[in-house]
Amino acid sequence: MEIYLVFVDAIQNSNKFWAAIVEDGNLTVQWGRVGYQAQTKVHTLGNHQRAVAKFHNLVAEKKAKGYSESQPEIDASRSVADIRRAIQLLNIIRPAVALQNFGDTYISALNRLVRKLQSQTVQRFGAKL
Repeated sequence: MEIYLVFVDAIQNSNKFWAAIVEDGNLTVQWGRVGYQAQTKVHTLGNHQRAVAKFHNLVAEKKAKGYSESQPEIDASRSVADIRRAIQLLNIIRPAVALQNFGDTYISALNRLVRKLQSQTVQRFGAKL
């Protein structure tokens, strides 16, 4: 049993993950900022049932704080072309959102998101956009 949760708040520059896996009587939890070294804690609970109960309690706490389920890495079946297209779409969205007058904070956050996606794509795939 395992789960990968993320919490993203572009306005507050928050991009965190929380992951957990139950193995036998242990619950291993990892957390941190996406793209950085994770912190790890192993809960030794003695049996599988207690580990599962702890797992469900911690997952419920994280979801109550706004975390949502995700995937730990980019799907390997995605090509660099798919990612380039997603970035192109985000670049198209930018002016459309600007015309709706959501405010400077929103536009600034969206621009940072696009820059971050571009940077992560280059880091992961060595692609020149």
